[in-house]
Parts: sequence; C-alpha cells; structure tokens
Amino acid sequence: MVLFDRNGKIRRYDSVLDIIKDFADLRLDMYVLRKESLIAKLTKEILILSNKCRFVTMVVNGEIVFQKKKIVQLMEELKRKKFMTMMEIDAQTKAAKAGSLKGKMASSTSGATGDEVKSEGESSDEEADDEAKAEKQQKRSGYDYLLAMSMWSLTLERVEAMERLLRDKEAELKVLRGRTIEEMWDRDLVQLL
Repeated sequence: MVLFDRNGKIRRYDSVLDIIKDFADLRLDMYVLRKESLIAKLTKEILILSNKCRFVTMVVNGEIVFQKKKIVQLMEELKRKKFMTMMEIDAQTKAAKAGSLKGKMASSTSGATGDEVKSEGESSDEEADDEAKAEKQQKRSGYDYLLAMSMWSLTLERVEAMERLLRDKEAELKVLRGRTIEEMWDRDLVQLL
C-alpha cells in the first residue's frame, strides 16, 4: 500500500499494522493538543463565570450600583474591584496554551521576497492605525461580558445557578487534567463502538 505519511510524503506500507504504528504517535500528539485546547477553553469559561458570579453578587448586595453612571465610571469601578477584562482573560488563557504549545509547533520559514517586504512596510502605518482602533475598542468593551448582562440575570437565583455551573466546570477541568491522553483516546474509541 502506498500512502502519505505523517509528513505528507508518499511512502510504501507493507501492512495495516505499519500504518497504525506510523500514525499512532501522530494521533497521540494531536490528543496532547486537544487536551491543552480543552483545558484552555474550560479555564476561560471558569474565569468568565467566576467574574460574573462575583459581579452579580456585588450588584445584588448593592456594592456595585450602575444606575445613573457613565460607562467610563463603571469600568473604572470594575477595575478597582479587580474584575478581569475580556482581554485579560484571553491573554491569560492564550499564555497558558502558548507556553505548552511552544515545543510542539514546527518552525516554518518565511518565503517573502523583497517586493513583499516593501509592500508590508508601506501598509504598516495603516495596520498601526487599525491596531490602535481595535485596542481602543477592546478597552471600551473589555467589561461588556459583565455590563451587557440582562437585568434578569442580576438575581440571587441566577447567582446560585451560575455558582452551580462554575462548580461543574471546575470539576470537569479537574477530571480533564487528571486524565491521560491515552485514556482520552480510549474513551473516544469506546464511544465509537
């Protein structure tokens, strides 16, 4: 049998077992990436939920009052009370994921010609302006995940529901961290059968 190997090169395989042996390591590498991605996703969800729970609790208890206040004042108050912006949450989860992925990513070489570099230099001013606008928008909307919550969400019942969900997510993260990639693969195979 002739197939592409894990590096995209054509290779002759003598048996199905040879194919499985060649791709088993690749599959395990992909499970490592999958596990890291799931951990990052759950971590982000936990950070958002914990901030929302704390926010709603403070609103219900009267510690945060946002009626008749400007958005800038609200954002300053949230910052003083150490609420995380969405940008900070994203940075924290990306940093954790990037740290674990460093060794896994293959280095690629840039094939840019002199003309491509020149055109990139010409558009760098436009990109800087776009980045500045995007950064300003992110700063302004960094607390939208809190401030855009409906009034219906600002109740004790909602806090209790969010706290239950937070506990469930934390338990799910603990189980995921304790599970090996081989166990993850095994579970997927069992689910297929």
